[in-house]
Amino acid sequence: PGPACAPAPAGGEASLPPAPEKAWEFLLTELARRAGGPVLLVYAPTLPYLARGQVRTDDFAGPLMQAFARTCQRLGVPLVDLGPVFIKHFQATGRLPRGFPNTMPGIGHLNADGHRLAAQAVLQHITEHRNALLAP
Repeated sequence: PGPACAPAPAGGEASLPPAPEKAWEFLLTELARRAGGPVLLVYAPTLPYLARGQVRTDDFAGPLMQAFARTCQRLGVPLVDLGPVFIKHFQATGRLPRGFPNTMPGIGHLNADGHRLAAQAVLQHITEHRNALLAP
């Protein structure tokens, strides 16, 4: 809902649309109601990414996601952010969590590394918050 944010140029900041929190609050509340039980959201940003021949780790959607995370926290909806996990993986291995031999590096669907990292992060969250996803 509302105007769309255009991605900021590499190194720039995305601007927030006016008052997205009200729309997010409605959507999250409705999602939780329709789910009929606990909900866990996972943010899988396109990180790291290639720009102008360099590997970048800045998340152009960072300010928007921080605001969304605050809304999730206020409503008690857990949110797992894979950005730091993806960056740490790239720094340790030199491999990107997205992309395949037939795509641009780092673009598109999660590859085997990305799926493994996402599964590990969800498992870690569930392990650390054992009762958070139990139905009331």
